[in-house]
Amino acid sequence: MLADWVSFCRIDDHVVFLDTRRNRYLALSQAAAAPVLAGEIANLTPKVRETVARYGWLVDAAPAALPYRGIAAPTYEIPYHHNARISARFASRVLASLIKVRLDLWVRSLQTNLDRVAARNRAIGTGATPAELNKIVADFLKCERILPAQTCLLRSLTLHRLLAQDGHASEFVFGVKLHPFEAHCWLQRDDQVINDTIEQVGRFVPIRAVR
Repeated sequence: MLADWVSFCRIDDHVVFLDTRRNRYLALSQAAAAPVLAGEIANLTPKVRETVARYGWLVDAAPAALPYRGIAAPTYEIPYHHNARISARFASRVLASLIKVRLDLWVRSLQTNLDRVAARNRAIGTGATPAELNKIVADFLKCERILPAQTCLLRSLTLHRLLAQDGHASEFVFGVKLHPFEAHCWLQRDDQVINDTIEQVGRFVPIRAVR
C-alpha cells in the first residue's frame, strides 16, 4: 500500500500523486496508476516501477495513521477588509513568522513542516471565536501588501503559524490541476476558505489536507 507521505487524487483520466517527503508530484494515466494503488509491483511499467522503488512509495505494513485526504467543498470565504488597521506589534509578528517559516522550508522537508502543522492543530483547545480569526486574517492580508510576493506555500504556512499562536486551528489543503499542470495550497476551516477565494481554489482538485 502507499506510504503515509504519499497522497493522490483523480482528475479526468489521470491519477496525480503528491510525495510530501520530496515535495514532488507525478501524474499517471488511470491504467498506469492502478497497480500503484493496488500495490501490485509486478504489474508496473518499468519506468513507474523504477520511480516507485526510488521514492519508496509502497510499504508492506499499514502506517499508524493514514493521511487525511478528504476536505469539505468550500462555500464561503473571509472577505478582504481594505480598511483593516494593523499594529506595529502584529506586523512584527508577521515578519518574524515569515522569516521562521522560510528558514524551516530551507532546512526541513515539506513533510516535517506539515507534521508541525498537524502538531499545532492538535495542541489547540477551544474558545477562540470566528471574529478573532477573521481579524487576524484581515490584518495578515493587509501586511502582505507591503511584503515581497510570497509563494502560496510560504504564505499559508506563515498564516497557519500565526493563527495557531492565537488558538485557531485550520486545515492545510493542497490542490492540483492539469492541462497545464499547476499546484496550489491554502488554509480552510470546515467549508470556509481562510486565505484565498472560492473562485481561485475551485480551479484545483484537493489532493491532501492536513488537520
